[in-house]
Amino acid sequence: MSLRRCLNPSETPAFLRDVLLDRNDARKVVSISVIGAGPLGLQSAIEAAQRGHNVQVASDVVPDSLELTKLVTAGNAAGYGGPFGGKDPLIRGFVEQSWPRWMELARDTEYGPVREIKARIMTIDPEFLSYISRFDGYKSSTELGIEGCIEIDAFAFNPRALLVEWVHFLREKNITARQHTLTGEEMQSLRNGESLFGSDVTIECAGLRARDIHPELKLQPIRGVLGHFSASFEPGVTPISIMDEEGADLLYLIPRPGNTPGTWDLILGGTFDVGVGTCSKVAAEEIVFEKLLRTKARLSHVAPETMDALQLPKFKEASVDFRPSNLNGSPIFEHLQSSERSHVLVVNGARGQGFVPVFALVEHALNLVEGFGNSAI
Repeated sequence: MSLRRCLNPSETPAFLRDVLLDRNDARKVVSISVIGAGPLGLQSAIEAAQRGHNVQVASDVVPDSLELTKLVTAGNAAGYGGPFGGKDPLIRGFVEQSWPRWMELARDTEYGPVREIKARIMTIDPEFLSYISRFDGYKSSTELGIEGCIEIDAFAFNPRALLVEWVHFLREKNITARQHTLTGEEMQSLRNGESLFGSDVTIECAGLRARDIHPELKLQPIRGVLGHFSASFEPGVTPISIMDEEGADLLYLIPRPGNTPGTWDLILGGTFDVGVGTCSKVAAEEIVFEKLLRTKARLSHVAPETMDALQLPKFKEASVDFRPSNLNGSPIFEHLQSSERSHVLVVNGARGQGFVPVFALVEHALNLVEGFGNSAI
């Protein structure tokens, strides 16, 4: 199944033929503006520059390493690289295609932001077991000796450190990045399919901000409450993450590389509510402590050493992570049409999971921009 077929376009938009697509010169250099400085936006800018395009980035927050603490995804994301995406084939395809690159980084002992871990998942869903058995290091519940639990090789990452890496790449590529809040007139231009800032094409990776730009997409915030605990693991020990896919709601415990090389955090999470856009600090802490009790009661037998590291005195803070989700559960790749021409590609709705599928997702988005959207997933 091709990505283009997933989109079901009636025909290639005129601007792809007239501005971008030259079959005798496969990649015509064009100017691209990227809206958004999360993982999708930054990787889109870097990949586009590597392909020879002229690129600029605009974001509500200037993507500077000193400013990354202001980005929601920089501090709050759990930092877990595991198979996810429900049963949507598009997201699963992007995850599987991006996986080898992530695991290569995770196994590089000189690269601190991404580290290899073992992932143990409580599930008895036959369809999910069939899907997950394709990943490296798969062990069945029989091999593990833990009923209803499987294991795969996975990775954990530090979101803030990764965003700093992307910012460094921006500088190396001399990509202009500036703080800019879209005006009402600019939002209307995007809805009309008009590119911004004098560029030939705008790639819009605006996250939850897209709710203001494109209310017709019906994006909803997904609230995730996370508990952050300090942790330590013996040298040479591969930390184990735990995910419970069979409980009343999702529970997970994820070792995440800390901000200081060689250190770890434990991220306890699991409350995901669609359409909830607020949460007080007190309420978040109450949710974390309730999850702590439930996790220990239900999952202590899955990975005892990891659970032993989850101690209340090591609790640091509770945080709330809001992610955009398309109600139909599938990511959005949409050429907005204005008459017969459009200069905007919207990339959104992947349930906020911008990090794990980012490499393949961005590659396919840029293939669309260049008119090569026929790669099979």
